[in-house]
This record gives sequence, structure tokens and C-alpha cells, in this order.
Amino acid sequence: MKIFKFLLTAAILNVSIHTVSANEIVGWSQQAAEDFKVDSCITIPGTPGIPRQCAPSVNVKYPCPKWNDPGRMCSHVVGGPCTPAVPGIPDSRHCASKNLGSFGVKVDGGVYTSINGISSTEISVQNTVSVALFGKHVPIPMTCRIGAGTKTTVCLNMMTGTFTKNNTSGASCEIAGVDLASLTYPGVTANVCTDFDFNIVKGKPVGSVDVRVESEVEFGSASVAGHTLHFGNKSWNPTILRMPLP
Repeated sequence: MKIFKFLLTAAILNVSIHTVSANEIVGWSQQAAEDFKVDSCITIPGTPGIPRQCAPSVNVKYPCPKWNDPGRMCSHVVGGPCTPAVPGIPDSRHCASKNLGSFGVKVDGGVYTSINGISSTEISVQNTVSVALFGKHVPIPMTCRIGAGTKTTVCLNMMTGTFTKNNTSGASCEIAGVDLASLTYPGVTANVCTDFDFNIVKGKPVGSVDVRVESEVEFGSASVAGHTLHFGNKSWNPTILRMPLP
């Protein structure tokens, strides 16, 4: 029987909306972090004891030592051999811990209009995703060009730098040159997903930009008392940003 106990601490820190520039609709700086530690125990069944065991007794007959009755037989019981009792071994409980450290994601960015390459029916969402993964730190500058009438989700794989989209029309995203090889961690899958809902009503941009993390961490296993103890995995899916467009 395995018992898992996750000790997890979540925090949303440094929440702020910074002062916007002339062509910036709205800006933000927000982050979330969580500690990844797991305690796991295993109960190793014991063995039952063996009681003392003896072979059956034997009734042995022999001529009785009486001179006046030479044909009479006597008998006595001889006990069989015995094996000693063997004590049992009780169940034993063994525990182990694994602490990977903290996983944090910070987003700093904003929504812009009237910049080079952006038409009057588009916005530019510029977001720097700073990833702190178990002692490794990498900033990922990301820029998305969103057309009016777009409602879509764009996810960036933070381990590989590749994009996936729920709706490929209306959104075009790219990241600046960044080496994500140093961020790769065994057993970790992590995406930062941006939900875009953008339109133009009466000449003004409306909608929202949400940023969330979709991640899963595999804790691996350990050898405890000659047995393999699996720590399991943990999903962490916080919404870091919910930003309406004014």
C-alpha cells in the first residue's frame, strides 16, 4: 500500500498594471510560483510466524518384565520429534521525500496599437515570459499579431520553443532568439497558453487577454528497503493573467 502526501505551496506575487505608453492599450506584470515537494511511504508486508510442530507420538509395545506372565505385552508412548517455533516479522513502513524546488512563471508585457507593421484592424501583444524552473532561469520574449474578430488560444512549449494553436487563423506569434536547451528538465512538460479574444467595436479595441500555465511534473522513483517507491506526478495549471481590453 502506497500513501502519497504532496506538500505544495502556491503564490501569486508582484501583481501590477504598469503605466501605459501612448500606443499601449494596457500593460501588466504578474507571476505565479509553486514549490514541488512530495513525501511518499510504502508498507512492506511482514511474514507470519510458524508455531512449534511435532510429529505424531508412537505407541511402542514390548514384553512385560514379569517372570510369572511371560506372554504379557507392555507398551509406552514415545513422542515424535519437534521443530522449534519461528517468530513472525511484522509489517514495516518506509518513507522517502523528494524536493525538486520551485517552478515559477512571470509575464511582463502589454497590448499595443499604432506600431510598425500593425494595421488599424490589428493589435500587437508583446509578452516576456520569464521561467524559473528548479534553479534554471530563462526569459522568453514573445510577440503575437492578432487580427480583429479573433478568438483563439496560442500555447508555447517552454521546453522546446514550439507553438500550438487551437485556431490558426487570426493570430501569428513568434519568439525572439532564445536558447531553451538549458531549461529542459527530465519529466517536465510545460506550456504557457495565451487566450486571445479581440475585436473592434465603434473604432475601439475590445476583448481580453488571459495567460495561464499548463504543466505536469513527474517526480520519478526511489529505492527504499529494496523496493521501488514511485512518487507519482503533479499538475500545475495556474491562470497568471486575466486582462480585459478597455
